[in-house]
Amino acid sequence: NDNNQSNTGNNNQTNNDTQSTRVQELLGYSYTFDGDVIERSLGNRLVAQTEDYSLVIYYFNDINFDTWDNITEISFKGVENALDGSSGFYPTVQTNDKTEKKTNKYGETILKASGTMKGNQAGEGTKERQFIGIYYVTDDNHVHFVMGLVEKDYNALDKAIDLIIDNLHKV
Repeated sequence: NDNNQSNTGNNNQTNNDTQSTRVQELLGYSYTFDGDVIERSLGNRLVAQTEDYSLVIYYFNDINFDTWDNITEISFKGVENALDGSSGFYPTVQTNDKTEKKTNKYGETILKASGTMKGNQAGEGTKERQFIGIYYVTDDNHVHFVMGLVEKDYNALDKAIDLIIDNLHKV
């Protein structure tokens, strides 16, 4: 647990109900989660869940980076498979309402995208779900991503994604 957070200029993430955070290191990267997340590993991804949102961290090296302009398109097949394998939601369409490229305090360049995905939710048929995702590029020019789906609370997911962005770094 890391209760001595040093998020510069982003106190809303460190002061909400004085929740602790924890750090998970995966294949050369460090990810920071709030203390309420329950984690489980599934093959080439880590799933982290709360009652408000679910996150999938995809770290398989099968998506080659081209440009920042098409990173969501070239990653979509990985997103489809990662979400289907972890949550039973298989998106067929991703609509980005907002994208922004950020550089965090560790110098990592990260693209944050949010919008909706439409696809098959196992046992429920076709659904439209809100998402927030981040995409980053490894030193070996591969795209990794963290994809979050809203279960109950979009704002909780947004804060969780921003916490990961602010603290994502190579170890």
